[in-house]
Amino acid sequence: MNPPVNALSRALCAELGEAWAEAEADRGVERIVITGSGKMFVAGADLREIERITRGEIAPDMRYLNELLNAIEQGKTLVVMAMNGGALGIGLELAMAGHYRVLEAGAKVGLPEVKLGLIPGAGGTQRLPRLAGLEAAFRICLSGEAVGAAEALELGIVDRVVEGDVVGASLEVSSGRKTCDLRCAGSGRVGLALLCALGGFEEGLAEEARLFEEALVSEGAREKVGAFFAARKKG
Repeated sequence: MNPPVNALSRALCAELGEAWAEAEADRGVERIVITGSGKMFVAGADLREIERITRGEIAPDMRYLNELLNAIEQGKTLVVMAMNGGALGIGLELAMAGHYRVLEAGAKVGLPEVKLGLIPGAGGTQRLPRLAGLEAAFRICLSGEAVGAAEALELGIVDRVVEGDVVGASLEVSSGRKTCDLRCAGSGRVGLALLCALGGFEEGLAEEARLFEEALVSEGAREKVGAFFAARKKG
C-alpha cells in the first residue's frame, strides 16, 4: 500500500486484487504478506470517493470491496496481514479477511464509520464478532473508538503483537484460519441480529451491504461527511 495513510480507493483496491491474484496463482508461494508503507496499515476508505457517493455523483455500489475480501479469505494461499500501523474502517475489515494478523505494538484498530453516519460496509459487522465476541464488537461498532494493540490481542482481533518488524514476524507464520468459519461468541442482545449474522455469514454480509448503501445516500451521512471536510479546510 502507499503512504501516508494508505486510503483504500477503488483504484488501489483493484491493484491489490491483481497483486493478490498473481501471487495466489503461483504454486511456489507459501504465504502472501500484505502490509502498508509509512505509519499506517490502512487508515480507511478514500473519503473523497465516499463524499462523491453521499452527494450522488457516483453510485453507492461497494460490492468490489466484499468481492476482494471474500476472495482473499477463501483463497488457497495463507494470507498474513503485517499491520505496520493503524487499521481503521476498511483497513481493519481487510485485515480481518486475512488468515493471521500481526500488529505493531503502538498501533490501534477500529471501525469509526458511525462518526460519519455510516456502518462498516465490507464485512466489519460479520467478522469482528467472530473474532472479538458480540459484546466487544457491539461496543467498537457503536462507539467508533479505536482500541490499542494490547486490547486488540486480548479480544482476539489480532493474533500477535510485535515491536518493530511486523513483516519479519509475518514471514514466520505457517498457519492461520478463516474468520468466516468462526462462530459469534458471547451473549448478545436482540439488536445484535446483524452483528451475530443469525442467518449465516453470507446472509449477514448481504444485509450489511444493503444497510451500508442505504446509509451512504442518507441525509445524515451527507451532512457528517460534509462537516468532516469543512473542518479539515478550516484546520
